[in-house]
Amino acid sequence: MITPTIEAIAIDLDGTLLTTDKTITPYTLSVLQKAMDRGIKIIIATGRSLATCERYITQVASPTPVICYNGSCIYDPVTKKDLFHKTMDESISKTIVSLVDKTPAAFQAFRHHKVHYKEHGKHADFLEPLTSAIGVVTEDFSTLTPYAFTKAMFIGEFADTEKIRLELLETCKDSLHVVYSHPSYFEMMSEGATKGFALEKLLTEYGISSENTMAIGDESNDIEMLQLVKHSVAMGNCVKELEHVALYQTTSCDND
Repeated sequence: MITPTIEAIAIDLDGTLLTTDKTITPYTLSVLQKAMDRGIKIIIATGRSLATCERYITQVASPTPVICYNGSCIYDPVTKKDLFHKTMDESISKTIVSLVDKTPAAFQAFRHHKVHYKEHGKHADFLEPLTSAIGVVTEDFSTLTPYAFTKAMFIGEFADTEKIRLELLETCKDSLHVVYSHPSYFEMMSEGATKGFALEKLLTEYGISSENTMAIGDESNDIEMLQLVKHSVAMGNCVKELEHVALYQTTSCDND
């Protein structure tokens, strides 16, 4: 059997690289370092904002650009600049904002690497408490114009967020990419902005084939990334739909 040549590994954060208590184990960090020592590019690919993943970028210490906001942004940790940043159309953003006061779900808007939320939704992001400390309370979202949202998100009961999703698909389906990154987290990006799209851009830049790339993830926002590469890996704690996409399945995020 011929061992495949892996030149790049794209890794999701929550539920994948991070344990359930949101840490990266020393053993995992040592394995990533060994991979980088062999010339393999380690690419963090997350739905998180840049601000909430910077500490993990520092820990992993990979010089390769990071994919964040589900593929809406590619950030270079060396130059500390965006290499790519795609925002939603202004009219689409206005449509999303018009739904904010019509739902009990909490709303978050990501703009210029800052997150905006109303006071009552300040602690809605229970997966990342840091969000409540770094965000900006914004009671009137009309003051943000022009919107230029990198990503928008509703957090709440599935019945509430699903109602919003269905309404948006009726009016904006050709202009939005929508996904659940968690059963309670409904996220919206510009059409075409996926982890797979961003990863393909990076691989092209480095001249690396998708056949020589591995991708690892656990949620539905990882699907396009796993579909892109030859060596796709789903976590043991992944959503069911990923089991049908990935070539391999490993154990849970708490097992190094």
